[in-house]
Amino acid sequence: MSLRLLELLGVIVIFQLLFIAFFLFTHPKGKRLSNGLLGGFFLSVALNMFDGLYVLTGWADANPHLAFIGGSCSFLFGPLLYFYTQSVVYQGYRLPRAAVLHAAPFLLVTGLVVVTYHVQPLPTKLFILAARKRYDNPWLVIALSFLGYAQIVTYVLLALRTVRRYRLALRERFSRTDALNLHWLTSTLRGFMLSLLFAFLYTSVQLTPFTGYYEAPLAVIIVALFYFINGIIFKALRQPEIFGGVAPEKVEVAPEAAKPARYASSALTAPERETHLAGLRTWMDTQKPYLNPDLTIEELSGQLAVPVKVLSQVINESLGQNFFDFVNTYRVEEAKKLLNNPRAPKVTVLEVMYQAGFNSKSSFNTAFKKMP
Repeated sequence: MSLRLLELLGVIVIFQLLFIAFFLFTHPKGKRLSNGLLGGFFLSVALNMFDGLYVLTGWADANPHLAFIGGSCSFLFGPLLYFYTQSVVYQGYRLPRAAVLHAAPFLLVTGLVVVTYHVQPLPTKLFILAARKRYDNPWLVIALSFLGYAQIVTYVLLALRTVRRYRLALRERFSRTDALNLHWLTSTLRGFMLSLLFAFLYTSVQLTPFTGYYEAPLAVIIVALFYFINGIIFKALRQPEIFGGVAPEKVEVAPEAAKPARYASSALTAPERETHLAGLRTWMDTQKPYLNPDLTIEELSGQLAVPVKVLSQVINESLGQNFFDFVNTYRVEEAKKLLNNPRAPKVTVLEVMYQAGFNSKSSFNTAFKKMP
């Protein structure tokens, strides 16, 4: 891929990033904080990418004063993605006062760039630009680059952990999670990690004898970002909640805790738990509430006249299951009966799926695979 084509594709990606950022900053719907954090992420990526192209393509030679204005923005990628994830998952989320501390690396590196480049005389700036284009970077710059990668990976892993905890909370309340489990957010985080991997390889090339062959890894980065951005746009067209700043339904995510500690303060006795369990099983067998694909633990609690916390404890402790798996166990058994009933007219698997209470092929297949 020629350098000229790389420049064109890079400009297209930067324009898309700026467009999405502007859209999110001005989007009237959804949660303003979430939109602002996600918009800030896209803006920081655009500035960082512009900075790289501006220097490596030689555009900075004509006006060196604009060089390195976005390089330190990479230290904002991780915090912005992490806080965006938090704002999507937690109800009533507000940025903590300590959030400003997460911007400290960005501010420190920005200050370092100002001192070592922007306040320097023009000949010094031109010398630094020439060295940068030759990939003749000081070890401090390379070290900061690798520290930046480590920082981003740490934040993205924390964001993925937050989503995982959210999904666990979903399974304690809902019998259907396909529309609520934030697949789009997980794929966005993983897609960004993949782009980051290519960027890491690109930086690593600078430490090898193949430094002069920078176009190949640079092309991979730009193409990866192109697919990453357009993948997000495509998902947003199919799931408008992505740019709405909120999940389809909010779920309160409790701090992680072991199950014994979770019910340590419960006054529920073993005989009471067994009584509730017997009533639960009888209700499930006779009334078949699991045939409702949108059944929630709140609805089942109301039907049994048992508090939600008590019902959840009974299912968790007595059966070793969460609400999602508990309900789908009954749905699987119902589907088996329908499929094995010789008197019933022939029905398709899809029809059986809906009749048993499932609402998607993925949840149906997953539930069957989990059953012994």
